[in-house]
Amino acid sequence: RLGFKGSSELDNGLTVVGQYEMGVNADKGVFGAGTATNRLSYVGLKGGFGEVYAGSQWAPYYLMVGGLTDKFSTVGAQHIRKVFRIADTVQYKNSFGPVALAGALSFDGESGESGVDRAQLAAQFALGDFTLALGMENLSQEANGEIVDGTTTGIGGIYKSGAMAFAATYQMVEASVESTAEDQDKMEVYGEYNVGSNTYRASYGQTDSGDSTPSTVALGFDHKLNDQAKVWVEGQFDDRDAPGADNPNAIAVGMRYDW
Repeated sequence: RLGFKGSSELDNGLTVVGQYEMGVNADKGVFGAGTATNRLSYVGLKGGFGEVYAGSQWAPYYLMVGGLTDKFSTVGAQHIRKVFRIADTVQYKNSFGPVALAGALSFDGESGESGVDRAQLAAQFALGDFTLALGMENLSQEANGEIVDGTTTGIGGIYKSGAMAFAATYQMVEASVESTAEDQDKMEVYGEYNVGSNTYRASYGQTDSGDSTPSTVALGFDHKLNDQAKVWVEGQFDDRDAPGADNPNAIAVGMRYDW
């Protein structure tokens, strides 16, 4: 990805911020895939009242809940992370001691109406080495000419102790009777261990939709070259739990440099 980010302090104690970021396909030398090249693209204002942002940005539900187990560079988190970037969105964030709150309303027009298409509310509670997270989303969008309504409720937590970290998330998806989707229960567990410049990762995720229970195992290894660069190798192994379905495996090798 290629992006620009900046901020400027105003005379009245406020700070204005902005970011514009594009996905880049380094294999082919093109931007992103198709026309969906934008990633983060927002402007915002920060001050004693909290933070307000407008544009395409990280979703509160993902920041607080889904991201707890989404720690791999390429694979993993296939069951819980949900939508991680949302466009046409206004978001408010604030912290009150050990409590962090975020709420967002999206108006992308996909509901076929002029109302709110997506509403999210999420929170994290810092309790020493343990962080508890709660999140909720209400969705109303058009899919294949049909309005799909649904409510997602999630809970998660992460515990960090020295070189180790463990996280777990659980998510309930209640689908509308107007859609063909079924209610689902999703879970994911994640663990990592750091030794010097090396990090070992593992996760397991599962979705229970009544008729099937697909699952995913992910394994990863990171090596930090310095404070700005790292290399990794990761593997993902899926069980689709469906008659005649292929169970794909993926191996990823990559490098990241932040400047």
